[in-house]
Amino acid sequence: MNNSAIGKSWMEVRTELFTPEEIRAMELRVKTMHALTAARKKKRLTQRESEKKR
Repeated sequence: MNNSAIGKSWMEVRTELFTPEEIRAMELRVKTMHALTAARKKKRLTQRESEKKR
């Protein structure tokens, strides 16, 4: 989407600001955080409780 009144899409800006390697690293961090959050919720732990178990 390139509507000059709105600006560029995040995907366009992201490819301008970051290298493909940086984008892959960010996506991996997001997937890891999502997996940790899902596991914590499955065990019904708060963030504080999960930190204490490390």
